[in-house]
This record gives sequence, structure tokens and C-alpha cells, in this order.
Amino acid sequence: MEDAPEQKTILTSLAYHWIEADRAVIRFPKSRGLEYSRAFTNGGTASMGRLALLPLEILYNILRELDFESLGAMRCLNTQSKDVVGMLPAYRDLGTFAYDALRALSATGLLSKYSAKYLYFILCQDRCIGCTSFGSFLFLPTGCRCCFSCIETNPEMVVVSASTAAALFGLANKALRQIAIITTVLGDYGISQKTHRRRIRIVSRQEARKVGILIHGSEEEMERAAALGIRRGNVLRENDRPPKVANRSIPQSLGANDTLRFMACTPFPYLYVQERRIDKGVCCRGCEYNWYRRDEDFPSGYDVSQNLFRKQNKTFSENEFLVHFENCRSARMLWDDYILKRKGLSESVRSTIFRT
Repeated sequence: MEDAPEQKTILTSLAYHWIEADRAVIRFPKSRGLEYSRAFTNGGTASMGRLALLPLEILYNILRELDFESLGAMRCLNTQSKDVVGMLPAYRDLGTFAYDALRALSATGLLSKYSAKYLYFILCQDRCIGCTSFGSFLFLPTGCRCCFSCIETNPEMVVVSASTAAALFGLANKALRQIAIITTVLGDYGISQKTHRRRIRIVSRQEARKVGILIHGSEEEMERAAALGIRRGNVLRENDRPPKVANRSIPQSLGANDTLRFMACTPFPYLYVQERRIDKGVCCRGCEYNWYRRDEDFPSGYDVSQNLFRKQNKTFSENEFLVHFENCRSARMLWDDYILKRKGLSESVRSTIFRT
């Protein structure tokens, strides 16, 4: 393994952050502020009451269980509460390193959904919930970390409109309120940058299905109720079961829209707690080279779409990339033929050697 200065050079020259992936999900211009910024900054004169009598360690254990909306309200009580909340590690680090993720939660109506303790735990974990890869995104309906590949393909990350979920699983509004309902943010989503100019309510299809089975008692009863147009908000009782209906099941693809997946995610860095630095994930220039030179450098029988494209877009932590570099022939070639010879890999150089 290379020494520290050489490792830094490897990262800066042969690793890059995939900006297009960040643009495919919820993101904000840097000039904008949080919708709840006033609640976080204004002072007040109200008392903390008996909370002020508690030892700081116990008080922090209590505050960690609160969501960010509640912490913002508490911060407005007085100067003491503002200082106490501001020193809470979860509040401090999420506000410092995952500011845009908090903005996304606020803009979608989910700021009160997850506790500071839970979000901080996810901030300090780097694995995707759907696979073993580095995950650089937050899936808002469940608050789980995920990678871009799982956003695109994992069936557990399918997102549908709230009305579609109600029809698919026979759910009344009362039942839907048991899961996270996202109010979408206007913008361009997906790699194709499809424009969405109307705000809608969306939910995780998987989470809605779980509630549907719970409410109706079984998957069979849920499908039967959906076929009859019955929507329930409470757990089904035995004498409320609908009559059996033959060959009438609601179509599972009703209202499908894969772009909605991206409207339910936002970039979410990984925090190295001890070093107090973040890792947004990086891709490999060598794998990018392989993708653009695929027609020349790989045999016709090689499954380009399933192998090279996924490898090109695979995201590593910085530490993982240094290990990957040792085994990536194209990355080593670029290092030996360009970086060590001080030729560099500017965009114009890459345009020449990657695409010709």
C-alpha cells in the first residue's frame, strides 16, 4: 500500500465524485436556506423548566430521542437551551455535515419523522441497506442509507403515489398515515433529468404493502379488498372480511413511475467520527476508461451493459478505492502512463484517451 502523500495523489487524480448521481435526486442550490431556519436561530425567554436541573449527560440522552423539528423548537426557548441543543453531537454533526439532507427532510414534510439519534446512527454507517456497497444516499421513506444502483433497481425501493398505494393495498387515509408520506420537491430527477412541476404525495410501495397486510390480516384478504375497492383504516375484524371474488386482483404495476424513486432520495455523506471528516463516495477513472473503450478493448461476447456500466458507476469509500486501485488494471495504467509522468487527466486529456 502506498504512503499517505501518494494515497492523496491517487484519490485526487484517479477518483471522482459522480455529480450526475447527486443531480438525479433531491438537491438544493447552495444559496437557499432551510425552510425552518428561523426556528433554529431565533432566541426566546421561556424557561427549560425541570430539564435545566438534569445532569448534562442525562439531558443529552433525552434530547437525542427528539426529532429535528422538536429540537429546533426547543432551541428557541432561551439562550441556555440554544447552547445545550447546539452542543448535542447528533444535532451539531448532522447540521454541519448533512445540512442538505435536513433540508430535504424539511421540504418533503419528514423533518419530524426520525429522531436525531437515528439519523446520527445512519450518518455514521456507510453500507447500503440493499447490498454491501458504499451507500451515498438517504432513502427518505424509511430513513435508510442506499447506493445509486439500489435506487434504480432494488424492488424494496419502489415508490408510488399515495393514491396508487391506497388502491393497490386497500388503504384508507388513516392507514396511510402509519407510514412516511413524502410531499415531493419540484425539480428535475433521474439521470435523464425528467422535469416535475407539480408536487404530489408519494410513499414506499413496500412499506404500504406491509401496512396493507397488517390492516387486512393477510395478503390474500388485502388483494381481495383492493379488487372490491374496499379501503380500511383499522385492523380487519373477522366479521368484516369481504366476500371472495374470483380472478380479480389489482394490477401490481398500477401508476408505476420509476422517476419517483429519485424524488424520494437525497445525498447523504458518511461521517468518520474520530477524524471529523465526511466521505461522499468516489468512482474510478480506470473503470470509466473501460466503459468508453469497451468496443475496442473487450471481446464481443463480454456483457458490457451488465458489467462495465455497473463498474463505471460503482461508488467506493475513499479507503475502499485505495484497495480497488491496486487491482484495477486500467487505473494502474492511467497512474503509470499519465499521473507519474505528470501528464495529468484533465477533461481534455480524458476526452482524447477515453473516447478515441
